Parts: sequence; C-alpha cells; structure tokens
Amino acid sequence: MQNALEFLNQSVEINSQISNKDKNIGVVFLNISEILLNQKNYTSSLQYLKKAIKIFNRYHDKLWQAEALLRRGKIYLARNKFSKALIFIKDCIKIKTKVKDKLGVIKGYDMLGDLYLKQDLNRKAIRSFKKALETAHIIHHEFYIKKFQEKLETL
Repeated sequence: MQNALEFLNQSVEINSQISNKDKNIGVVFLNISEILLNQKNYTSSLQYLKKAIKIFNRYHDKLWQAEALLRRGKIYLARNKFSKALIFIKDCIKIKTKVKDKLGVIKGYDMLGDLYLKQDLNRKAIRSFKKALETAHIIHHEFYIKKFQEKLETL
C-alpha cells in the first residue's frame, strides 16, 4: 500500500510540472485520498480529497465533482459521522442522476443503503438497494443486479 502511495505522490509531482491546472491531477489526488482512507488515515484522506474537489470545481466537471462527493461521504461513513455522510452521498446521487451517470447512481444508492444499515434503518436501506437494483436492470449490469438481489435477500 505504501508503494502505491509513493508512486501516486510521484505522479502528482510530475503532473504538476506539466500543468498545475490539469484535471488529471485531481484524479490522482482522489486516488491518494482513497489509499489513505483504506489506511484509516481520515484526516490526510480528506485533505487530498479537498485538493481534488478544488480542481474539479475549477473545471466545472460534474462527474468528478460527484465522485468526490461520494468519496467524502465514504470518509464520513467510515468515521460513523452519519449526518455528514448522508449529505454528501445524497448530493452525489442528485448530480449523477442529473448527468445520467447510471453506474454512479448505482454506487451512490449502494453507499446510501450501507449508511442506513449501519444505523439499523433497514427499511430505508431496502429502498436504497431497490433503487440501485432498478438502475442496474436499466443498464443491464449483471454484476450489480446479482449484488443487490443478494443484499435484498438478506434483509
């Protein structure tokens, strides 16, 4: 994991020499944030995520902005800060729906369902997973269809 983080930091440095305003550096920051999240280094993860968001906002890139919102929700969910996580996850779903990113909508509803499960709000979790399943059917995504059918069977 540490080697991946070092490689990503080198990528950031090289990319910043090429173009400090390049949107790709935002994606690199997003990936570093994910690695730090997996290491449970929430503060640093959030710092890199904020850098990514700043870049995506500069480009008015709705897809990446929404992805960053979902990641921010994931950080707060991991820290059991449910009300903050809820805000970011719902904002992500709104944007992903507006730009017709069905796969992003699925991922948003999946995380929303997980958030509700962590709070023992099973009815809300079921509704979220059903919305994810409906969307998976629309795009004929077999992996997610199976995943949500299995999740719903256990609830």
